[in-house]
Amino acid sequence: MFSKNLYYQFNNALPTMVCNQLIAIGTEQTVKGKTGGGTGKNKEEVPGHRKSQVSFIQEQWLFDLILSYIDVANKRAGWYYEWDECEAIQFTQYKVGDYYKWHMDGQSDRDGAYRKKDLSGPSWPSLACRGKKIPKNWIGKVRKLSATVILNVNYEGGVFEILSDPYHDRKTDTMTQEIRTPDIKSLGTILVFPSYLNHRVTKITKGVRHSLVVWCLGKPFV
Repeated sequence: MFSKNLYYQFNNALPTMVCNQLIAIGTEQTVKGKTGGGTGKNKEEVPGHRKSQVSFIQEQWLFDLILSYIDVANKRAGWYYEWDECEAIQFTQYKVGDYYKWHMDGQSDRDGAYRKKDLSGPSWPSLACRGKKIPKNWIGKVRKLSATVILNVNYEGGVFEILSDPYHDRKTDTMTQEIRTPDIKSLGTILVFPSYLNHRVTKITKGVRHSLVVWCLGKPFV
């Protein structure tokens, strides 16, 4: 896959009052953040890959609000990805020393799609926290678009970085990638990007970072 625009952002999309409300809702039920599918004995974790606390929010007004921005970004960025489902909205809290190393939110091919055997039990954290199994209409679909929402700015570190698609450097005649750092250190900013792009959150050095993450699902690209 190759995207001319790695991301699209809306600065100060959510007002301070809404951001504070979401922080209050999210912090009431945070648990240790995990990497990969599964939970409990079936959990697949990568030691040292992620350190944070998460919870999941299901407020219809919030879905409607954030998805409207994702829809606009999808068009303005020129992606025009087809998607028709959305997972639970993840609230993430990063304290001093917390981080999330390089990762993709999802693969874009069929190997990364939800499978029928996932129906047997809660296989993803967002569903496990809701005590539900994977919906049948998710089968065969992948995460295609991701969005992160910045809920506060009184912290240091915790920089969001995204890795570009590989491209040909004519000067060196090699394939290379660049680390981009979107300027999202403004309250209520919404950043939308393709789920297959690698990204990370650097270690927090001061304060607490609060954010939301949203994943939109659709049929695989290939």
